[in-house]
Amino acid sequence: MMAGMLAQATRKAGMFERWFGAASGHVDYRAALGAPKQSLGFFPRRTEALAAKVRHAEENLVVVLAALSAVSGVVRAPDDAGVERTLFDRRNIVGQAVQQIRMPPAQLRGLDERVTDLLSRAVSCRPIRFRAGPRESAIFPGISSLSRRFSMTDRIVAAFDFDGTITTTDSFRHFVRQAVGTPRFTWAGLRALPWIVAMKVGLLSRGDAKAKFASFAFGPIREDALDAQARTFVDGYLPRLVRPEMLERIREHRARGHEVVLVSASPSLYLEKWAKTAGFDTVLATRLAFERGVFTGRLDGENCWGPQKVVRLRGWWGNRPPKQLFAYGDSRGDKEMAELANWSWIRGQGPMPPIGD
Repeated sequence: MMAGMLAQATRKAGMFERWFGAASGHVDYRAALGAPKQSLGFFPRRTEALAAKVRHAEENLVVVLAALSAVSGVVRAPDDAGVERTLFDRRNIVGQAVQQIRMPPAQLRGLDERVTDLLSRAVSCRPIRFRAGPRESAIFPGISSLSRRFSMTDRIVAAFDFDGTITTTDSFRHFVRQAVGTPRFTWAGLRALPWIVAMKVGLLSRGDAKAKFASFAFGPIREDALDAQARTFVDGYLPRLVRPEMLERIREHRARGHEVVLVSASPSLYLEKWAKTAGFDTVLATRLAFERGVFTGRLDGENCWGPQKVVRLRGWWGNRPPKQLFAYGDSRGDKEMAELANWSWIRGQGPMPPIGD
């Protein structure tokens, strides 16, 4: 029956045989799933050149849009209303172009990794034998056993934001200043200003603006050199930004047997080093991209902020979600994580209550 359904679903004559071999009662479904998984290996190489061109075009459009926005905000021509109207129209046209050109990369970003992961799970699945029982479904035998397999576990997880929650201020800004010095830090901020403005008005993501600032600040720095800067920052400067009461809360969760995870938009480059000293089990953070040991000026994946924090948490615990999730944050970037949790605390919205299991 399964073979017949698959044959019908392929619609085209001969496609079933090409995928699964000669039609028979013994179909090697794992081999069939492995074939498209293997072919996906060519996907990144074919799209990388196109993605680079799209990124370059987007960067140029954002700069043009920021310039047009700035000019249209100061130009006043009482004797020629057409000048102001032309600037307004051109700004709108470029704004629409920015929105359009950002759609394909957003849709394709990480697609090959996600599909490969799904296929890997399917290929690695073992046949499951379900025991029938009085509570089983008559239509879908075994469904109760399956749902129990993916039900809640006894895990209790405490998820902490870092900047502003555990620390008193933004750590990434201090890390960059310590790594490159104040003059270069200031110059990088000025160069990245059009991208920062575009982010503020909703035309560019936080991740893209962060990557551009990091690119201007660090340049093509070697990974080992930046890693050494991260170690120096963690050992010498970062401890003075950390709130002692938050370290005590982390220790309290660990004493209760809870898993403790750090979820932050700041770079994992230095957060992973600090988290080991603080007793965290896992770090889910933004990653900088390196190729051949050199910083590319981009992020490796998404910026771990807002909705992406929930995506990262769910990806981390997989089919073993916690029965209780504690969440600690301080800003809009922690909203979705707080909504996911059974228990949450946002700094500035009242004193931190005691832990209640």
